[in-house]
Amino acid sequence: MKKKTALLLAMAVLAAGSLAAQMSFGAGGYVDGDFGGGYKVSISNMGYSTEAEVKLPYFGGGGYVFFDLMFAELSFGVFAGGGTMSMLNETTGSPTASGEADLSYNNINFGLLGKYPLPLSEALSVFPLLGIDCLISTSVKEKSSSEEYSDSGDFSSFWFKLGGGVDFAVARNIFVRLEALYGLRLANIYEKDLIDAAKAAGASGESKTRLGHGLTIKLALGYKF
Repeated sequence: MKKKTALLLAMAVLAAGSLAAQMSFGAGGYVDGDFGGGYKVSISNMGYSTEAEVKLPYFGGGGYVFFDLMFAELSFGVFAGGGTMSMLNETTGSPTASGEADLSYNNINFGLLGKYPLPLSEALSVFPLLGIDCLISTSVKEKSSSEEYSDSGDFSSFWFKLGGGVDFAVARNIFVRLEALYGLRLANIYEKDLIDAAKAAGASGESKTRLGHGLTIKLALGYKF
């Protein structure tokens, strides 16, 4: 019995040591953007029809920290960026109306990515990535007036991301990590509320949110246990 207990303890120690050897953490910067977003509605009322479209792209960057095991990466980041919200409205019997507003964004985000390392040499390994990212919007402002949206949190969104990365060792325990990801997101509350309001005003079934999608590039310095 004592031999079995000693063997189990030895196995546990080896497993813990093996797990620790696969752990790493680091910090770096990233650029991120959304090429889509917004909504498109069609409203018919008393013989008049209106086609309206709003686009909500943005681009920016920030810093992040990560902690990972062999097959997973957990990250936390802060982001600041901006974009131009463009609006187009076409109503029967009226001139086409359009407008733009420059917006600034501040977000924090939490990400969880599954990864599968493929060593190419002692210094270089590559890995595919697949996972989720939760973006929490802390502030959305119109640059011209510095007026903040009271419902800035409604711009928060949930992303699905796919991509890959490279780790390059620069010292025994230090490495550089480069990642590239492309993501698709679910419609946020701001977009959903506008669609609901349009439908309440008589919008047809063609009314829908525009797909949010974008690219993320990360560069970080990491330490491997």
